[in-house]
Amino acid sequence: MAMQFTEVFDWDMSEVEDSESFESVVLPAGKYPFKVVKLTKEYFEGSDKAPEGPRAKLQLEIDGGTKGKGVAFERILLNKKSAWRIATLFASC
Repeated sequence: MAMQFTEVFDWDMSEVEDSESFESVVLPAGKYPFKVVKLTKEYFEGSDKAPEGPRAKLQLEIDGGTKGKGVAFERILLNKKSAWRIATLFASC
């Protein structure tokens, strides 16, 4: 079920009424089927912890079984330090 957004907020607002609550489900540890819905190529500008370079932004659809389907977003830097994350993603696929 898609959430309907009905009100646009402004940067200068000091209060926001939460009339529509968003339900978040945390799945217990385990293995769940997923599919990569979208892959976006980005460029990371760098920080104190990581050098600048290419980055992948992934949108994943996860099937939580009886808990329903959900969407997760993940960003992975394309560098040697993150190689284990890239390998884990490909092994999962």
